[in-house]
Amino acid sequence: MRLRARVLASFLGIAAFAGGGSAARAAVLYTAGSSPNSFASPTFTTTGSTPAGNLSGQGNFVSSTYGSGTSAVIQTTQVDAPDTQGVLLSNNGSGGGGGWAPETTSGQGLDYAPNTAADGSNRYVQIDFDMNVNQSGVTPTNPASSYGSFFGLDVDGAPGQRIANFGVEATNGYVLIGDSSGLDTIPGSAQNPANPSQVGFGAWHHYTLTLDYRYDTYSVALDGTTLESGIPFNNYGPNETASEFSYGSLATFTLSSSNGGSAAIDNYVVQAVPEPSSLALFGVLGMFVSMRARRSRKPSALGV
Repeated sequence: MRLRARVLASFLGIAAFAGGGSAARAAVLYTAGSSPNSFASPTFTTTGSTPAGNLSGQGNFVSSTYGSGTSAVIQTTQVDAPDTQGVLLSNNGSGGGGGWAPETTSGQGLDYAPNTAADGSNRYVQIDFDMNVNQSGVTPTNPASSYGSFFGLDVDGAPGQRIANFGVEATNGYVLIGDSSGLDTIPGSAQNPANPSQVGFGAWHHYTLTLDYRYDTYSVALDGTTLESGIPFNNYGPNETASEFSYGSLATFTLSSSNGGSAAIDNYVVQAVPEPSSLALFGVLGMFVSMRARRSRKPSALGV
């Protein structure tokens, strides 16, 4: 039933555009800069604050943390060259979690109300970023009982109302999405892996999460390839809707193990886009720019 609902939502989203396109253009809601100047000085620095380089308070980023042992700092060691600075998310596995997101309106994040009309005029919000996850601990014999921390996106509709997740678990490399039951692998679950999607550690990958505010679903893509679409917004039932976008947090939180971990983040961009064709174009374009720059030098639920 869950799969059928996702497929139907995706079909309806495509069918809405069969009669014509939209003249609307993509609107950048936030950018940390693009390669080779992502998270660059002087907007972002590696000095000052505690810990040194603390992302919170730089470039309009604010933080929300619980427990202890998490941080997000500007650093120069693990970067997506030719960038010279990026973000390092860290989690010591003590049970804490944290999110760091830009805001333009205090307490309301980016405070954007998408257009949910059938013509698709900026009904989508798309978040792109590059991430390089460092493995935490030794890959266990029984992955169903041991995980590393989550690293990736934690997205709010209205403040405090989580609607989407997309990221990686740092012990097995599972790619994770969020739904009403928690965090899921793609496809299957850690109890029954069924070849879940994984990423290799110590390598940069491009992540795209796209929110569809007409049907209250989202899709995720890795390196330009769609992994899952029509995923219902996490905190909303079939008769509820989300009407705004507030926070697209770079986040980490401990799962059901004591493993922590870290991940480097770069090229973070949030934009409102008008239609699926533009959606695909911007995702591919973002990855192309990143690749060209490099060439110029080169379970069900896991529980939160």
